[in-house]
Amino acid sequence: MDYLRSFCEYIMGRSRLPHPIYVLTPDEAEFNARMSRVRIAVEQVFGLVLNTWAYNG
Repeated sequence: MDYLRSFCEYIMGRSRLPHPIYVLTPDEAEFNARMSRVRIAVEQVFGLVLNTWAYNG
């Protein structure tokens, strides 16, 4: 099965496959979900600011 995992890593990239040993605890998964929402909001506001001030230079 290692050859299949290696092939999938080659095709899809290593970041898409979870590490077989490390599993998130429920607290870690909740923290990641909350931080993800905050990150998305910050990126959207940053994009709005850049678009607003892009032509004022």
